[in-house]
Amino acid sequence: MIYVVSGEDVGRYSALMEQVYRLRYRISAEELGWGDLIAAQGLERDQDERPDAVHHICVRNGNVVGYQSLLPTVGSHVQAGSLPKRGQRQLPRGFDIFELARYGVTPACREGGCGTCGAASELIAGLVEWGLACRVGKVTIAFETHWLVRALQLKFRVQPLFTECKNASLVPVLLEFDEATLQAIRDYRKHSSPVVSFLGEHEGRRMAMTV
Repeated sequence: MIYVVSGEDVGRYSALMEQVYRLRYRISAEELGWGDLIAAQGLERDQDERPDAVHHICVRNGNVVGYQSLLPTVGSHVQAGSLPKRGQRQLPRGFDIFELARYGVTPACREGGCGTCGAASELIAGLVEWGLACRVGKVTIAFETHWLVRALQLKFRVQPLFTECKNASLVPVLLEFDEATLQAIRDYRKHSSPVVSFLGEHEGRRMAMTV
């Protein structure tokens, strides 16, 4: 199950978000070795958590095993710091375009651990379900190169944004998706039921206004 929580509603789900912050800490500090998180007491929070953020939280048996957050592109771009200076003005913007700002999956529930029903594939399904419900059809993301073929297989339309980036292993792209993408994801996962559940009045109201 993917719970969708607006940044305006995170205070109402403090226990759930604490699990998110602990997962982010494990990935950032323990796997990626971010030394500046030593004093974070096992919790990794963004200092500029934004009320317009959308949090997708993957939960299994009451435990958070995966997470991604998205930001509207009508605000400032999180990815801009990793992109070449000459290209920052070319970042696509629009009310139907969001950017993937944060992402993480616990090792036991990555594709190698849970197969096609892993948290990673469930988060992809949740992204597309949420987007179609909220009239968001495009996402900017810094992709690891080996994911590009998978994205095409799942019927995402992929548009590279830049030919160079500070991190050579990441490729900034614009992903566009529709109902055919969602069906391809469900066929791949062998799971046709919806995975998204909207929590909180703000995100629920957003969905009601746009569906």
